[in-house]
Amino acid sequence: MAWAVDQDVMRKRLNKTLKHLLYIGHPTVDDPMLKLRLLAFNGTVMAVVSVCSLVLFVYLGFGYLDRLPSLIPWLIVFPFMMYLCHRGHFLLARVGFMVCAWGGIGVGVYLFGREGMVGLYCLPATFFPFVLFTGREWRWLSLFACGSLSLFAFVQLVHEIPAAYPLPRHLAETSAVIHTTAAFLMAVLPFTLLFFQSEFFYREILRKTEERVHAERMADLGRIAAGTAHEVNNPLTIVHFVLQLLEQDELLRHRPDRIERIHKAFEAIERIKTIVQRLLSLTQSPMDAYESIQLVDFPDFVKHLFGEHMRDAGIRFEILQQGLDHAVIYGQKGHILEILINLISNAMDAVKDGPNPWIQVSFRREAETFSVLVRDNGPGVPKEKVERIFAPFFTTKEIGKGTGLGLSSSRSIARHHGGDLACIPGPGGQFLLQLPLFYQPAQAVSAAS
Repeated sequence: MAWAVDQDVMRKRLNKTLKHLLYIGHPTVDDPMLKLRLLAFNGTVMAVVSVCSLVLFVYLGFGYLDRLPSLIPWLIVFPFMMYLCHRGHFLLARVGFMVCAWGGIGVGVYLFGREGMVGLYCLPATFFPFVLFTGREWRWLSLFACGSLSLFAFVQLVHEIPAAYPLPRHLAETSAVIHTTAAFLMAVLPFTLLFFQSEFFYREILRKTEERVHAERMADLGRIAAGTAHEVNNPLTIVHFVLQLLEQDELLRHRPDRIERIHKAFEAIERIKTIVQRLLSLTQSPMDAYESIQLVDFPDFVKHLFGEHMRDAGIRFEILQQGLDHAVIYGQKGHILEILINLISNAMDAVKDGPNPWIQVSFRREAETFSVLVRDNGPGVPKEKVERIFAPFFTTKEIGKGTGLGLSSSRSIARHHGGDLACIPGPGGQFLLQLPLFYQPAQAVSAAS
């Protein structure tokens, strides 16, 4: 049992070490394309060091200690290239790697001749520039690819390359097997890396295409919503005016049942207006002016608006706040409050039929972010629906109970403020609203100017 535990610990440590080596220099690179090439570069350096170490052990096993000086320098130089990556000199490290590869091949051919099979490394050296350099670095790419190919042709076409330190037959055969196998694997490795690069960029292009299509659909929805709002609001205004006249009619004042129906008609009109307004907020920036808002206002608003309703519904309601004193956010107070109302209302609907219902709203101010986490002990959101619930008109409620626009408009408002609204999957419902404290939209800046 103890041996199995030790093996598991050693395997985890080994995986952690390999991951650390493969990701050396990643924090110094921002371009995802270069990050992928840096991953290939680190893997290549580790492969080269492994081959050199294997040959070194073969020499030690056969007792040829005089051959060690030809390998030890490369075991120092190639890891130094990873150190350059760690210091942020990725281009210098790649150029140095190719120069050292040329040097190693040349020294190997000079020492062991063609029979040592060292010249086969020219083939992967020809392919690796296409993995290590980008299209913008075509000069370096062309130089090293053509140079390695020329070196390969020279080694293969020269009639005789005498070995300065010829290997004994048994050692030459072992060395040839090692070098041939390593050269084959290192020739296959670039194609493998290029395949994964192509797959990565294909998925990236597909993702951006889907985002562009979604943006175009939302733009079309915005145009439809604007026209719909105009066409719907005009007759609603007339209906509202007629209902006001009926409400003031002397004959109807003595008919409470008719007055109640008129009030229900008013409520229906307000609901239609709310739906249209939410539909508009999906694609259009709200027109209200941005202002400085005290963060402590939000917990007070939530407490006064929902506290009594929670008590009447038997829901345990908890409000937490941290670091809100004397802190402000720049935004549209009414629309931010609309997000909170939507989130807490959804939480109430989620827990109303469950045992021991509770809802917790946490307000927190960090260095440059204001966050609100709304949690409940309802059924939660399945992982496969985490993003779908933000799609317009998608709802998990019964028909007639929800429009499917609340979360969509809330996320749209959050993004208009430079933040975002996310759903956290897991037990219970969890929605996280994050807004930057110092966000100022471009239209507000130009207006102020």
